[in-house]
Amino acid sequence: MRHMDANAGAGIVFMADAATAACAAFNAAWFAARRFGDGSEARRTASGVMALLNCGIAVQAVAAQVLFNAHRFGLDTATLFEPGVWLSARLPLLAGTLLVSLLILRRSPR
Repeated sequence: MRHMDANAGAGIVFMADAATAACAAFNAAWFAARRFGDGSEARRTASGVMALLNCGIAVQAVAAQVLFNAHRFGLDTATLFEPGVWLSARLPLLAGTLLVSLLILRRSPR
């Protein structure tokens, strides 16, 4: 298997994370606009949940890029693994995922 040039690989990683963050931010904004727009309460609630989930995805993409580059440039990564920093990057995604699960459970037949 051929190895990719380190700079090309880093560029691809950056583009993947940047595209993920940009798309997630766009999605979050779109869903947030629907959350505060017209529509049924169920649709507005679902839009709010999807906005939160996409915010979490954007935060995760940025956090992954920070960690990747800190490691790549030989910077100290210990701070990035501190519980407060780690949780602040993970909690928006957890909250969005948990709320999606609750929406599914609420709509599931009993």
